[in-house]
Order: sequence, then C-alpha cells, then structure tokens
Amino acid sequence: MESIDIALRNLHLRVGSTKLLRTANSKDLFFERAGNQLTQLPNGEMFGGWNGGNGRIAFSNPGMANAREAQDTVYHEIAHNWDEPSENAYINQFRLINGWRIGWVGGFTASDAVGDNWFYKTAGSSFIRTYGRNNPQEDYATAWEAYFDLKYHGNLKNLPNLAVQKIANLDSLFATLG
Repeated sequence: MESIDIALRNLHLRVGSTKLLRTANSKDLFFERAGNQLTQLPNGEMFGGWNGGNGRIAFSNPGMANAREAQDTVYHEIAHNWDEPSENAYINQFRLINGWRIGWVGGFTASDAVGDNWFYKTAGSSFIRTYGRNNPQEDYATAWEAYFDLKYHGNLKNLPNLAVQKIANLDSLFATLG
C-alpha cells in the first residue's frame, strides 16, 4: 500500500492539488484489490488493473507484483479518467501525434484491440509500450506511466521519438490543473 501512496503523492505534487486524485468530473476515486487475473491479453501480457469509469480502480495481482508495478498501475488507471475529449481539452492534440482516427484510410494501421474501429498512422507512429497500440486511451495511459516514471522515478530508458511530444502534451494538461 505504501507504493500506491507514493504514486498518489506524486500525482498530488505534479499539480499541487488533489485534482488528479479525483475523476475529471470531480468524482471520488475508490481502489480495490481484485486478485488473480483470469484472462490474458491477446499478446500474452497480463494487465495490472482496470478503471471502471465510475471512479473505481481495481488492481489485479500482476498490478501489485512489486512497488514499481503498483505505481505504474496507479498512473495508468488514473490516466483513464482524463482520456476523453469531454474530460481533457488536450486529448485531441495527443491523439494527433499518432494520427488516431476511427475508420480505415490508406496509410493507417488497425489498432491491436479486437473489435474496435481505431486506426493510427502507419508511418511515423511511436508508442511508449506496445500496449498503447490498442487504442488512443491506452496510448494515453501508457504515456502517463512514462511521464511519472521519468519525473519521479527516473528509470525509463529508450523513449520512442514521439514521447517528447506526448510528454509536452501532458505538461500542458497538468499546468492547467495546477
């Protein structure tokens, strides 16, 4: 639990308030331990948690495997409270970095998620983690992980070339919340 407290402290420190410790619509956050994960992602990766969209964030056992994993899960899942245009004035600019769009056109690649209709630019797209290729919301949440890892833990190496633009976009959001 101490590792989760550290992540929550870092979110508070970044904006100087508790704004990131609530949903974008100012709803309280609730955290729960969900236990063992029953299914894997198509690439075999295990997920650390999920955000039900109502302020409830659940942690699976992989998300609590160690202190860093728990912190990354906090950053990632709280990011989902800010990943839609109705929640974040900067999200459409973020989505343009990889050219996210609904519906296929030439020069775009289907997301890794099954059954959605999201596509990203084939040439020049860059993802912090391959999980970010699932949809623009996961692209955004993995960028939050990287942002807070860099700022407070200093242990992210080999950032992809577009990460600088993504981090600058997050800085814009956080500056408005501070």
